[in-house]
Amino acid sequence: MKTDFIIIGGGVTGLSAAIRLSEAGADVILLEAGDYPSHKVCGEFLSPEALPLLDKWEIAPAAKVTTLKLILPKRQWSAALPQAAATMPRYCLDDALAQHAKKNSVQIKTCAKVERIDIPKSEGQHFNVFLTTGEQYTSSTLLVSTGRLMNSLTGQKMPKFRYIGAKAHFEGIAMSDELAMHLIPGAYFGMAPIGANRVNIAGLITCSQEEARHPRATLSAFLERHRASSFVKTLERGHCLFNDWMVGPVPEFGIRRQHLWPNTFFLGDAAGVIPPATGNGLAMGLTSGILAADYALKGQPQTYRKHWKAIYAPRISKGILLHRLFLARRLPGAIPILCQTFPFLYDYVFRATRG
Repeated sequence: MKTDFIIIGGGVTGLSAAIRLSEAGADVILLEAGDYPSHKVCGEFLSPEALPLLDKWEIAPAAKVTTLKLILPKRQWSAALPQAAATMPRYCLDDALAQHAKKNSVQIKTCAKVERIDIPKSEGQHFNVFLTTGEQYTSSTLLVSTGRLMNSLTGQKMPKFRYIGAKAHFEGIAMSDELAMHLIPGAYFGMAPIGANRVNIAGLITCSQEEARHPRATLSAFLERHRASSFVKTLERGHCLFNDWMVGPVPEFGIRRQHLWPNTFFLGDAAGVIPPATGNGLAMGLTSGILAADYALKGQPQTYRKHWKAIYAPRISKGILLHRLFLARRLPGAIPILCQTFPFLYDYVFRATRG
């Protein structure tokens, strides 16, 4: 099947790119290895810059967030967000984006696992994408928004895993319109309301390579070690709505190495990943999908790469600094003192990791 654009990866970035391309009248095929709706390990926090896009596409967030609270072993600190934000479960968000894309005539192929890509040797030739089912899709332009695919197709070594990511939905934990960040030595977890008296809890735990091979056991050991912490005591007041925590190993964050294929646009996790400490992952995914689509319509992959780096590389680098500060063994205790003494620091960090 021949089309104007093939998008591999149907997360929020791939879906936002598909919607933008379809709004311009392009013929788009999106290939997603999973299905909709589905849960994903994610903080489910929507930064302010994402909200106008969702409003345009008539997608309503689940809950409003106006306050940030930092909870450390010996102190707490809270402040109003510089701009109101929101939350939305990925189970709902990705599905809503997919439904909107379908209304715009995007062809979405779920449970579509890519087996091989024939790369054109020069401009003007076409990509041929083959699925494990034997189906074939052809296009002159390829948008790649999944990082895992590149390792399998290029034979690159899998990155070393540095963290365990974990997520679950709870009920019975009273929260207002706030994002509560629990900073625990070697880990951090965010809690935020997601509507219907439910709370999303997601975070990262530093780990060794051996611990990364056993993420569930690593999480259990972590919770046991910190059973006296405010975080674990809060969990005990609620009830997990999943059969168990969603867990998985996570590599280091940063800008990803890209292959210089003709007329190819790398976006989402294939381009770079910002640490969850910033709360800007979903918004960055949505806005970068729009950016990639705009340059794909112009056929300008090199200009896109330069523009992407100019916009997102500074945010990622500052996000990594914040991420490391949150994970430090002793420094996090100074955060509330610094924010109280120098209020402009909080506002600066918030804006420096966003648009």
